[in-house]
Amino acid sequence: FIVLKWQGTLALKKKNYKEAEKYFAKALNLKSWDVNNRANYVLSIIGQNERKRARKAFEILEKEHPASPQVIRLKEYF
Repeated sequence: FIVLKWQGTLALKKKNYKEAEKYFAKALNLKSWDVNNRANYVLSIIGQNERKRARKAFEILEKEHPASPQVIRLKEYF
């Protein structure tokens, strides 16, 4: 899980959003409750300019972690 999360983070920092999404999605399969990973997953989709898909992923995050600082920050994108 940690290796996938870090690979996703590195890809996100390099603006390789498709690759980042792939790593974060694999990490979500292992720990779907991880708020940081799910937030980064949303960011990777936003980076691909897929707003509709990003919105759906964000809604899941918001439902599971409504008071999370990551959720509050991501709201500005929607």
